[in-house]
Amino acid sequence: METSTSRKAILWIAVVFVFGLALGGVGGYYVSHRIYAAPAPQTDEAKRAHRVEQLTDELNLTSAQQQRLGATGRFTSNTSLRLRKCGKRRGAKFARS
Repeated sequence: METSTSRKAILWIAVVFVFGLALGGVGGYYVSHRIYAAPAPQTDEAKRAHRVEQLTDELNLTSAQQQRLGATGRFTSNTSLRLRKCGKRRGAKFARS
């Protein structure tokens, strides 16, 4: 009876070990392919160019419209950046008071 119990225990330990090994392999594969192999973040200019290209395909924009859209995107991006910086400065002033 003792040999049967010890064999079951060894078998369960082996099953848990193999299951852990398989789960670790799948987890490692997921992390390496999903997180570390992810594309590098794009610059604002690259994002803007891609968006203009998308809209050109969808809306059949002319070259003049593309240029206006690109200029509008730059203006909007620069304005929002300046507003964020201004808000941070104001927040710092109020925090000191």
